[in-house]
Amino acid sequence: MDWEKSIQMRESLVEMINRHQWRFYITGTFRQEKETISPYTVRRRFYRFLNELRKLSGSNSTNYFIAIEPHKTGLYHIHILLGMM
Repeated sequence: MDWEKSIQMRESLVEMINRHQWRFYITGTFRQEKETISPYTVRRRFYRFLNELRKLSGSNSTNYFIAIEPHKTGLYHIHILLGMM
């Protein structure tokens, strides 16, 4: 991918993210387990967390943006922007 296209993609992503009002920024690193956790498992655990949060808040109206990335230790790291109405 060339530099110009990369900048356009980043700007589009920032524009999309700025359309929402975010109330929380959460960062988490998963601890070492017996097996390596896949990005699929990280996402599934996030949805479980989100469902519990919705139950506690009594609201189903939630905006979120997640980014899952490998940490330098090899464990997965998650960044979450969360907006609840």
